[in-house]
Amino acid sequence: MKKIVAFTLAFLLLFGTVAPVTSYAAAPDVTAEAVYVLERNSGKVLYEKNADAKMFPASTTKLMTALLVLEHIKSPEDFDEVITASTGAVTHENLSGNGSTAGVLPGEKLTLDELFHFLLIQSANDAANVLAEYVSGSIALFVTKMNARAAELGMTGTRYVNPHGEHDEGHYTTARDLSILLSEIVKHEKYCTVAATRQYRKEPTNKYKQERIFNNTNRLINPNSSFYNENVIAGKTGFTTPAGYCLASYAEKDGLELIVVTMKSAKDTEAGGGYHFNDQTALYKWLFSIYRNMPIVPAGTPVCEVPVRLSEAADTVTVLTVDEVCAVVNTETYDEALVSVVPQQAVKELVLDAPVAKGQKVGLADVYYDGQAVGTVSLSAITGVERSGWLYARDRIGAFFALWPVRILIILLVIAAGVWIYLRERAVRRRRMENRLRRYR
Repeated sequence: MKKIVAFTLAFLLLFGTVAPVTSYAAAPDVTAEAVYVLERNSGKVLYEKNADAKMFPASTTKLMTALLVLEHIKSPEDFDEVITASTGAVTHENLSGNGSTAGVLPGEKLTLDELFHFLLIQSANDAANVLAEYVSGSIALFVTKMNARAAELGMTGTRYVNPHGEHDEGHYTTARDLSILLSEIVKHEKYCTVAATRQYRKEPTNKYKQERIFNNTNRLINPNSSFYNENVIAGKTGFTTPAGYCLASYAEKDGLELIVVTMKSAKDTEAGGGYHFNDQTALYKWLFSIYRNMPIVPAGTPVCEVPVRLSEAADTVTVLTVDEVCAVVNTETYDEALVSVVPQQAVKELVLDAPVAKGQKVGLADVYYDGQAVGTVSLSAITGVERSGWLYARDRIGAFFALWPVRILIILLVIAAGVWIYLRERAVRRRRMENRLRRYR
């Protein structure tokens, strides 16, 4: 008995230690208090942390300002329009003096394009005010427009009180809302081009004799930075002491389009900056290592059988997916058994009439992964089905007599025939009666 027990324990210890343990890469531990990661094409949320918590946006506010400028102009030529900076826009009347500026002076003449570069590269608060007045006539009216546009976009946790992001307790947003805003503005090529500009030089103006040089505050797009990420296309930084270090960025790789928002990242006391670039670098490394936009339903996948009429060769025909369907999935947890292709109701109720051509489109199917809809695909017949001549003729005859005008005509003919028979029989009886009367006369 002792030998049996010893053998059993040895067996469990030996083989129990080599049993496979499933382990998936976890999201990195970031310092940001609120995080939201969205795959823009699919709308799939890949990661979130305090996504709906009220946060101060700081200069990420300027994404809304830039969006309203882009939606205001009528043509690219409008960026050549010269704007004169008002005194109220660039002085302490509407600026605290503590935020980032481009040093725009009252009466300085600048093009809309130059102000747009100041806004996104230097993160200039003064440029934000000048642009607000350009779009709406006053900063107050522009702020009203900002809040209205936020509501239209579904940014339910956002409220603006200025166009630049200087701190105000009533000026706030959420990581989720900021992702909605960035997702919208990256539709504009002008934004992506300007936001990706590493350095901008402004030649002398009517108020400056010297050239001004502005460096982009987003170190993710700077090839000379240790945080450079070649996949990042654009973004916007933000910082105030209450807001902490904020960053909203947009990147693309291998079919993935990622919107990454980090808000109130911790301060890097040694480097004198913030950990927002560290946080996003870690997030991108993790995201691109495990997520893929990959085919989950190949073209030509059989889906279902559809009934066929008027054929002696087949009662049904198999329908296939016309195109492949891709989805954003975690490659470490992907399970093809979780993929389902469900014909839409119109296909489920469909009955085809022969002849059916090979490749004939027969409707749509919805594709799901792990219970979530990921796309729609067209369906087509795998093969042709010939029509039976006599079945077709019988069907046409039946269809002819099923027409309501034909049915009415048949009813009328039956009635007419009945009336004729009745009248004929009545006439015959009358003649017989008359013949009998003659005999007795």
